[in-house]
Amino acid sequence: MDIPSISGNEGDVGRFLVRYLEELGYWVELQTVEGDRANVIATTRAPARVVLSTHMDTVPPFISSSEDEHFIYGRGACDAKGIIAAQITAAERLRSLGMQDIGLLFTVDEEQGRVVCVVQHGAAAGNVLIVLALVFAILYVRSSRTETAAS
Repeated sequence: MDIPSISGNEGDVGRFLVRYLEELGYWVELQTVEGDRANVIATTRAPARVVLSTHMDTVPPFISSSEDEHFIYGRGACDAKGIIAAQITAAERLRSLGMQDIGLLFTVDEEQGRVVCVVQHGAAAGNVLIVLALVFAILYVRSSRTETAAS
């Protein structure tokens, strides 16, 4: 959370995620959006049939983290760096249970509404079964057959 990533300046948090995910054993691809900004796509090298996704950018101003015995505070705690941490934890849990066809997708520029992302491998071929895109308190579920939104 303490890496500033206000919309337009997501480069440092993206590079951190690349290093961290590679250390966990993921194959990581950067999808350049513009300049120093790139979406982060991570897989286990198996075709991803389940993709967990959210965004890396935050609204201004940057607020560093703090915590008490119950909560973590700071810019991105719930929108969406906390979600990134939860998704990586969930992916690792699924991998520990033997699931390898999982992917992670972290995008830039959601706060400004101009996200450009193309998942070239599984989605283009129609192989992605489900994409879970979490933004704040809303869960968007998209599959090849349905699209719903639930809070």
